[in-house]
Amino acid sequence: MKFLQGEDIDSAFAVSISFNKEPETNGNGTMFGFGDGSIDEVKRTHKKAIEFGGSCEGEPN
Repeated sequence: MKFLQGEDIDSAFAVSISFNKEPETNGNGTMFGFGDGSIDEVKRTHKKAIEFGGSCEGEPN
């Protein structure tokens, strides 16, 4: 994995092989993450992402 972080400690960029080890495409191997302020925010964000067509590989906890 290659991990880059600039002066902005709230953001970073990483490149690695796909999580499921299948061939990387514009839909597989593309992942992003971000921080929410609480578990309730995480759950609301996750629910909205699924409503917008995202897929779930595990409920937030």
